[in-house]
Amino acid sequence: MLDPQQENDGGGRRGLPAVSIPAARKREQATNDANQLEKGSPEWLIAEVARLRVRPAPDTDDPARLSSNRRWKNERIIERAQEAIALTHSDPASEDLFNTAVGHLLESRLELALQAGAIQSESEQKHVQELYDDAESLYDRDPKSKAAAEAAFVRARFANISADRFAAEEPRWLVEFSRQARLFAENFPQENERAIQLLDAAGRSCELHHIRNEAVNCYTLLNKDFPKTPQGKQATAVLRRLKLDGERLESFAGPTIDGGYTRIDDFRGRIVVVAFWASHSRRSVEQLPGLLSLAAKWGKSRVTVLGVNLDDDQAAAERFIDANAIQQPTIFWPEKNRRNWMNPIVQYYGVRDIPLYWLIDADGVVVNTLLGSDELEQEVGKLLKRR
Repeated sequence: MLDPQQENDGGGRRGLPAVSIPAARKREQATNDANQLEKGSPEWLIAEVARLRVRPAPDTDDPARLSSNRRWKNERIIERAQEAIALTHSDPASEDLFNTAVGHLLESRLELALQAGAIQSESEQKHVQELYDDAESLYDRDPKSKAAAEAAFVRARFANISADRFAAEEPRWLVEFSRQARLFAENFPQENERAIQLLDAAGRSCELHHIRNEAVNCYTLLNKDFPKTPQGKQATAVLRRLKLDGERLESFAGPTIDGGYTRIDDFRGRIVVVAFWASHSRRSVEQLPGLLSLAAKWGKSRVTVLGVNLDDDQAAAERFIDANAIQQPTIFWPEKNRRNWMNPIVQYYGVRDIPLYWLIDADGVVVNTLLGSDELEQEVGKLLKRR
């Protein structure tokens, strides 16, 4: 989930896997299976669900009719799945059938919940609540069961998808995604892979939308519970960056693209905007004029833009700097293995998306590491008024 102010040039976060229910079978096979089974048995009910899943949609382009058909189909699937669950939930020998029925139930609950909009009607809220209630019931039945873990994961997926769809108008879904990711990781420590995916995705989503506390909560748990994984190690660096606000920025230095060397202390007494950028980043290019205007408006003696370039190709970066008359210092490592996302500053602070802007006051104290380009002028102006 990328904030309109930012873009990832290092590969987006991995999508979450789909619910692990059995793949839909061919319609003929599903129908034959149902005909050969005892009517009303768990096996028959699950075969009926399979038949419903492959039932063709009506031959129409009418969105309302198609939506109504999907709703009808999912409601029928839920009815059959619930009947199968009632027949198998207390029989250890039928656990596989129970899990299959639960998988179908959850998938249809999810589809119904996702048909809701950002502002949900009473009936749409009912579908969401039923998805949450099922997850609670399955956890109460057996907190260590496959069904409980599956239900909690589907609930987290729902929050994730809702955040993807509605974050701009309903930021609460980002907070809910963070909460569900942490709840899953805490309740199902055996589900390592999915817990890591959820925590990383929720942390990054909240970070990109500047919900700092929730991002810190997710990355902290990721680092604590999975410290040896690549995501856990990266969380250490991200937390180092997210916790910079209010701290003096120390040891921030590097070689410049013109062959010199610069450090943050060189600019003490001036407000500094640290800009992580690359010439191949569309948003970096689009936001460059506004960025350069900061120093032009207030003067280099009061405001400095310190660039951290993530290009692979030094010649390309130099051509871009020359073409745009960029006179501000730009950190760039001459060693090829320390460029782009391997830039030591990028690695140390867990920078994952560009452009990214930090604001440092005249005393070298970090004001904010999650600023959008549209906020820079106002925030710089506030700092200048304090002096």
